Order: sequence, then C-alpha cells, then structure tokens
Amino acid sequence: MMRVRFPAAPALEAHVSRTGAMPTITKDVLLYHRLQKNSEPDEITLTTGESVTILKEWSTRYLIKTSQGKLFNIPKEFVDPST
Repeated sequence: MMRVRFPAAPALEAHVSRTGAMPTITKDVLLYHRLQKNSEPDEITLTTGESVTILKEWSTRYLIKTSQGKLFNIPKEFVDPST
C-alpha cells in the first residue's frame, strides 16, 4: 500500500488580510451553531456593532469567527468589513 502525503492546508487567516478596526455586525441576526454532528443546534444571536473576525471572503458571503470562537458562513449584508 502506498501512502500519499498532502501538503498542510494554510491557515484560514492567511486568505484575507485586513488592517484597521475590526469588522462589525450591521444588524441583529439569529444563527445556529452545532457543537457535534449529532447534537441539537444552539441559537446564537449576534447583535449590531458586535466585533467579528473575517477569515475568508467569497462573492456573497464571509466566513467569520465570533469573540466566543464560533465560526459562521454569513451573508455579506450582515457584516461591515470597514469599521
């Protein structure tokens, strides 16, 4: 049996470089976060003005990380990247 080695994946933070103030949530949004595959989802509310970290950007969405360390794939309309 032959083993194939793949290069290590780069950290997500390396994909988006931002300077200045932290991105913030532009309007209140209710999201769901599941800790494990078979567990019930927890409701997480992000409020207007809450700071987040943008880890990755697509054409219509961001991958964000909250101050609690939870990751969400969220539409761009809920995040202001410039503040």
